Amino acid sequence: LELIKVLRQERGLKIPIVLVTGHGSEEVATQALSIGANDYLVKHPSYLFQLPAILEKCKKQAELEQSEARYRSLFSNNHTVMLLLNPADGSIVDANPAACAFYGYGPEALRAMTIFALSAKDREVVQEAIGRVVAREQSVFSSRHCQSSGQVRDVEIFSGPIEFSGQTLIYAIVNDVTERFQAEKGLRLAQFCIDHA
Repeated sequence: LELIKVLRQERGLKIPIVLVTGHGSEEVATQALSIGANDYLVKHPSYLFQLPAILEKCKKQAELEQSEARYRSLFSNNHTVMLLLNPADGSIVDANPAACAFYGYGPEALRAMTIFALSAKDREVVQEAIGRVVAREQSVFSSRHCQSSGQVRDVEIFSGPIEFSGQTLIYAIVNDVTERFQAEKGLRLAQFCIDHA
């Protein structure tokens, strides 16, 4: 147990650790798992046959944790507005700091909302779009989203289904295109004036 403490707490190593002991008890197993062991095995005549499967399970768990840490870093440290949505009810599962700044809500407030509350479009239109994303029929949408200030912004949304923690969610990358839309509108107006002068 002391070795586990040294490896995990003092050295900060993230390697899989399986405690193999000849004198096992539930108390020792609980203690080992609480200080950082990935699994626990009591020696018995055929324990060596179980060890490869336990080590493989630990390896897969470590890979999953690394993958989720990479995702968390990409999500949290990105300056692009990103949301994770539950397609079943449109709830916002997670929002990165850029989303909080763009919409003007804190992370807890956004996670308590649905995409329907942010969208200026009808609920049915948004629900149909979610269905197309889940079915992988469409991944880019134009919409209008409401900020906490009441301002409505034109947005372009790049989205797709993603498996996360055992469930299918939708990632949404939201780009504010309000200025671009206004510039395009101005160009169309100028072209109309030139054509009809």
